Amino acid sequence: GIIADRVRRATIPAIRDMDGNVQTPAIVPSADDVAVEITEVELKTHSWRLPKARESRLEDIRSLRDAKLEALDTEYIRALEGSHPGGRTTADVAAVKQALRDLPPFVETALAAMNNTDEIDAYLPGELS
Repeated sequence: GIIADRVRRATIPAIRDMDGNVQTPAIVPSADDVAVEITEVELKTHSWRLPKARESRLEDIRSLRDAKLEALDTEYIRALEGSHPGGRTTADVAAVKQALRDLPPFVETALAAMNNTDEIDAYLPGELS
């Protein structure tokens, strides 16, 4: 699709006379002439690739967050029973859980500011480390 579109855009149409007869045929370039090689660095920063990388990283972070929320459910129950090993109260655990629930909008903003896939792949909010 992409190369075919480039060939179509680079094609010089045929020139016809008043009767519709071809005076000069269309010039259709070879696909090799319109394909552009992209370097590894360009691939990491190319505008068509960044949205998918951001979306994928956000899904990964949500998955990590969900696992941490699930683990905090157990901590909350232990705090409720008064047997939390770290001495946390239910309010402490609830505050951590709420911070995790509020995380996606902040992550989206942070990822939107990143313009290369290496940064996006390495990003992990402090709440999940």
